[in-house]
Amino acid sequence: MPPPPPLTDALVREAESLLLGLLRNDLIGVYVIQDHVLRYANRRFAEMFGYTPDDIRNQPALEQFVAPHDRERVLANVARRIRGEASTAHYTFRGKHRDGRTLEMEVFGNRTQLEGRPAIIGLMLDITARKAAEQTTVEQLHFIGQLLEAIPSPVFFKDNQARYLGCNKAFETYIGRQRGELIGRSVFDISPPELAARYHEADQRLFDHPGVQTYEASVESTDGMRKEVIFNKATWLRSDGSVGGLVGVITDITDRKQTEALIWMQANYDPLTGLPNRRLLNDRLAEQIKRAQRDQGSLAVLFIDLDRFKEVNDALGHEAGDQLLMEAARRVVGCVRGTDTVARQGGDEFTVLLPGLSERAPIERIAEDIILALTEPFQLGNEQAYVSASIGITLFPQDADNPVAILKQADQAMYHAKEEGRNRFSYFSPAMQERAMLRVQLGKDLRAALAEQIEIRFTNGTGEDTRLTIDGQDASAAIRTPQVDANVSKVSAYPGVRAAMLIHQRRAAEDRDIVAEGRDIGTVVFPNAQVKVFLTADPRERARRRVLQRHQNDAQPLTAEQLEAEVDETLDALKQRDKLDSSREVAPLVPAEDAVHVDSTAHTIDEVVRIIEDLINQRR
Repeated sequence: MPPPPPLTDALVREAESLLLGLLRNDLIGVYVIQDHVLRYANRRFAEMFGYTPDDIRNQPALEQFVAPHDRERVLANVARRIRGEASTAHYTFRGKHRDGRTLEMEVFGNRTQLEGRPAIIGLMLDITARKAAEQTTVEQLHFIGQLLEAIPSPVFFKDNQARYLGCNKAFETYIGRQRGELIGRSVFDISPPELAARYHEADQRLFDHPGVQTYEASVESTDGMRKEVIFNKATWLRSDGSVGGLVGVITDITDRKQTEALIWMQANYDPLTGLPNRRLLNDRLAEQIKRAQRDQGSLAVLFIDLDRFKEVNDALGHEAGDQLLMEAARRVVGCVRGTDTVARQGGDEFTVLLPGLSERAPIERIAEDIILALTEPFQLGNEQAYVSASIGITLFPQDADNPVAILKQADQAMYHAKEEGRNRFSYFSPAMQERAMLRVQLGKDLRAALAEQIEIRFTNGTGEDTRLTIDGQDASAAIRTPQVDANVSKVSAYPGVRAAMLIHQRRAAEDRDIVAEGRDIGTVVFPNAQVKVFLTADPRERARRRVLQRHQNDAQPLTAEQLEAEVDETLDALKQRDKLDSSREVAPLVPAEDAVHVDSTAHTIDEVVRIIEDLINQRR
């Protein structure tokens, strides 16, 4: 029996133009099955499986195009329609490419009659790429979901109507609701009205100005605790560029805020009394001065010192002293207005800022109240203690116009109150400042006079040792102690003291040749010396040498750890001493212009001596 004629011509003759276009479509595979063979396949159908139409025409149905594990199911579908048990079919199956690859195929088939016999005409799509994309999307969504769950911070996302689309587990825990209770709902459905209004307003601002939004807020968690948080939100866009909604992350900064507050409290408040400390006092004083300058207002400052506090502290101990200070602070606060500032300067000193007061009557009333309150007995355990208060008062803008001057003048006024008998207040006056300057100058003059009257001699001791005597007392060892090292530069910085010492140094060289050691010797002391050498060394080496010299006669030598520790301490003292010595008014520690610089870091004493001897011999 000859094979049936090709069906193509009959289809073309009988089909409408739409069908003709479908058959020639390069995107959709079209096929006809009749009598269990593939009677027709368009070019796209053949290409999907790696064939030409001629290769597959009149081949057994779909067997060669179906992967083995789907073949039985596909052939059963075809058979049911041929038998008339089903008229249409829509399903997917895994196809088999000519090269062995597996394809994902989608079928739309209909039972029909062609030339009086049952047939199936179908459309076939290669959905391999789509399936791969869908799988990738599923995997990406799964990854994103896992990532969201792994984020410890609460994460949520909403649509452009501010309704919840989803969240992570951390957000469920944070808000105390399952995500199923949230989806499709707004903040008004799950939050208190006040908070909901704030959240909604913030969301609307972000929708009005798409992008990123960050702000801090105080919220209430499920346990009723107030939490300090940061909201980080951003809009997300649809494929057409319109705003689809927002995604947000909540970061709990409660602990950080508490730590910051604690650090700020420690930096600005006295830990014993709870009052503002010197730092915060200075800030508030500067602020009050600016405000008074702007408003043409006034300010009074009270500087309070407790009389005889040291006696109580020494007699009853520091713990009792602390109790007294705390009670004294409470009493002072009780004497002022709520708008005033009471601060602890340190020790037994307190300062009160009284903004807006210029008339003496209200200022004095507050001062008298403080004095009266502090004269009341202090119950310290089983003991009673008594103190009083001396108060200095200064006024802005009458007395001074800056914080430093105001506090200084209030302090001077307080000392005047003590001089007048304590337990009283005193206003600042320019005469007080003059007396204070006189006292400072008198102290300097007394030091200088004392230095001039001291008898200093250099004498030869046993062997090669040179001994230093002060008023007949041997001070050779004393001048090398750490205490002297730490204070010599401070004392010598007084111009009067230094000038007096110059006299003693020059007397030592009268009527004789002398070799003198000292870093300022050739600069001021002996400006006409024949040879001037400016000896220097690495600071740490200088410190090490000084420590070794200090302990050269010790019965037990220093351990390495002890040596390094003492060198570190001595080095700090030397650096401070060098700074003071180089900046003092009289005989500063600087080399003479014609001095020869010798770095002794890498040399022994004998080597340095030979270097100096060579310099002397060269100048002869």
